[in-house]
Amino acid sequence: GLPPAPTDYSPLVNPDLAKQRRDLVLQQMQDAGVITMTELERAKNEPISLKPSLPKRLQVEAPYFAKYVLKELPQLISRDVIERGGLTIETTLDLDWQKVAEKVVNDAVDLDGQAQGFDQAALVSIESRTGEIKAMVGGRDFGKSEFNRVTQAHRQPGSTFKGLVYATAIAAGFSPYDSYED
Repeated sequence: GLPPAPTDYSPLVNPDLAKQRRDLVLQQMQDAGVITMTELERAKNEPISLKPSLPKRLQVEAPYFAKYVLKELPQLISRDVIERGGLTIETTLDLDWQKVAEKVVNDAVDLDGQAQGFDQAALVSIESRTGEIKAMVGGRDFGKSEFNRVTQAHRQPGSTFKGLVYATAIAAGFSPYDSYED
């Protein structure tokens, strides 16, 4: 009953019209001999029961990363190809790492957020040899805020460079407990 006008006949949008359409389809089924008169009456008397859920294409396990990929896609593929659809996009994301990253972000906010004055955190895990993104968490709750703190937040240069300097020092054999007068 939905194909002629899926939105109009959707029981989620218009339950009365959906019931009328359902009854029309049932009558046509009875006229065609697919169901009996008894089955028609029984079906018409059944209430429409719904189990709404998000469409599979909207159920995303790593929404910040997925949105980032969709934003970057037009730089790699023409808009015509994207609009035509039917693409399969393979990424470097590791779902096991992603789940751990999401837990780490939530734990950081829960444990330290109030005391240190923050209610959001972000994390990105990149394979240093290849540049592959293994996990990306742009915030605590994508449903409440789609702002990706990994890709959209502005940081002072020092905040970015510290990690590189520390990683280089540790790789060179320095201990994280060493101190130097500056």
